Amino acid sequence: MDIDDMLNELNTNLERQRAEMNGLLDTNNNLETQPTASQYRLQTGVFSFCPECGTRIEEGTRFCPQCGTHFDVTPQQPETDKLYGILMIDSARLAMKYGVDEELILAEMLEIVNRSKDYNIIWHLLNVCDFTKTLGTNPIWLDYNQVISDFIERESSLRYGIKTHLLIVGGNDVIPIPEIEDPLGSSDNGRIPCDMCYSFSGNFFSDLWDGGNRSISECDVRNTVARLPLEEGNMNTDFQRDIVGYFKRCEDYYKSGIRCDWVMMTANASWLPASHTMSHHLPLINNAYDSEINDNGIYVAPPVAPDNEEATDAIDKSQRNAAMLLFNLHGSESKDASGFYSDNGEAFTINMLRSSVARVLNTVACYGARYYGYAREESMVLTALYEREYLLYTGSLIPVPMTTLDVPEGIEVGEGSGSEQFMPIYCMEQYRGLPAGEALMKAKIKYFNTFRHMENNSFSLATIMMFSLYGNPMIQLYRNNEVIRKAEEMNVIPKLPQNKATNKPLRIKRQRRMMDKNGPKGLLSEIRDAVDANLYAMHESIKQTLYAQLGLEPRHLHHVDSYTISNEFGNVEKGYMYAYKDDSCAFTQRTWAEVDELGRIKKVYLLAELI
Repeated sequence: MDIDDMLNELNTNLERQRAEMNGLLDTNNNLETQPTASQYRLQTGVFSFCPECGTRIEEGTRFCPQCGTHFDVTPQQPETDKLYGILMIDSARLAMKYGVDEELILAEMLEIVNRSKDYNIIWHLLNVCDFTKTLGTNPIWLDYNQVISDFIERESSLRYGIKTHLLIVGGNDVIPIPEIEDPLGSSDNGRIPCDMCYSFSGNFFSDLWDGGNRSISECDVRNTVARLPLEEGNMNTDFQRDIVGYFKRCEDYYKSGIRCDWVMMTANASWLPASHTMSHHLPLINNAYDSEINDNGIYVAPPVAPDNEEATDAIDKSQRNAAMLLFNLHGSESKDASGFYSDNGEAFTINMLRSSVARVLNTVACYGARYYGYAREESMVLTALYEREYLLYTGSLIPVPMTTLDVPEGIEVGEGSGSEQFMPIYCMEQYRGLPAGEALMKAKIKYFNTFRHMENNSFSLATIMMFSLYGNPMIQLYRNNEVIRKAEEMNVIPKLPQNKATNKPLRIKRQRRMMDKNGPKGLLSEIRDAVDANLYAMHESIKQTLYAQLGLEPRHLHHVDSYTISNEFGNVEKGYMYAYKDDSCAFTQRTWAEVDELGRIKKVYLLAELI
């Protein structure tokens, strides 16, 4: 047996043990107290054995024939029906934002905690104002993360794990959004805003990236995370209307969940194959008679646009019946471009939400969940949550990249990459009836551990880092077995071959900016004069390939990064990332060509965002 086979076998055994451990944790996690003997019952309300003496008990027996213990067999919900979470606030900052007394903030949040108990929702209020010693004078996100760990350890009914949910109330100016190194290097500043960091102890992603771990497991999760976002700065709205009102609407769905019989999806025409991958297992609604407007349940843009009366009428009808909206469209960071867009222009506006009765919105658009630094009417997520009664919203704060897949032979995978492969897994987990926070975390873990073998570690890791849940993580959809069956039939999570199924070590990628267009001499001149003479030759070779494929010209070259990729064995590969930016059309097209030391193109990454 060679070293790879030995490692695979060891990791298979490890994952099996982790799964068994997770099963035990799921059974025992988050119990306030252990039941007494008289309360001891199986979930069915029927005893198998006497809890006092161990004598086998027949169904319906009220007294143990051996020791006489009385059994209460009245059916009741088990303790595990309760959901446990943390409401994380900064009462002082929230009071300042809303211009109210801090006592009002605390009183209202405690009332939310108490009312939720009636629905078996057990919130623990974490006010960071009570942790000034831990936070210090100039706290960073790691200090807040330590507060979460300390709080969980202090509260007896909370446990580390995927069954504990964290909801942050407020935006970056209340509880900071972690910004950590972008493993892909596609972001302008090399950082990704990533609330997911608050799901793990310490600086998990840096440790993951540096340590060569083989996967992300549920065993790593301290808690799930979501955020109830707010605009930056002082608020022009009412705390009771915004925050208290949101939680009161949640009460209607705590017991039953959100029944989601129909999903309305809108997609960019040029991304239609990948959009079918995203949605082929979902119950799509279609109220259009024109096949050009709707393709197998997907509203196609163009021709879908706000000025297309036939299309908007059909979408209005669909929104009156769909509980979930799903988008595969462009987005923008421009303040005057608040909607979602096709290649030809606007496709879905904030105002088009007026007819919606949906409670769930999922989008893979660039900047699809933007809110920090935007007014409410400029943010789809803020408008949806506070003006249109949505409860759950999932999207990215930054541009979302695409690439091609390296699919192993014999494996069937639908079109699309990154977010387009992640989103159908997430929707499937939602339809399992899981709390939204748990559904998102499970989807991220399953997507990463599968698709990193077909994309690469850095791309798949960046994808899960950039998507966040906005809204109550304990809200869940009504379970739909038909959706789950279709998802399994259609290989939403493809089965990898044996040599890849047991998680290979992460290949660690580090990038360094070498030169960019803002340099003193100009980018092409710097490349010509570079110590490494191959840089210019590489540029010429890449230029020819990308021009033929994408129409990119030399003037579009934006910057050059060097990179190294290493593994736990110390093997190092070197190469370069050539980044191109084309502003000549309605959408800024960004392209990264990853090449090895010999200039051979290994991978091309794309993203398009509205200017």
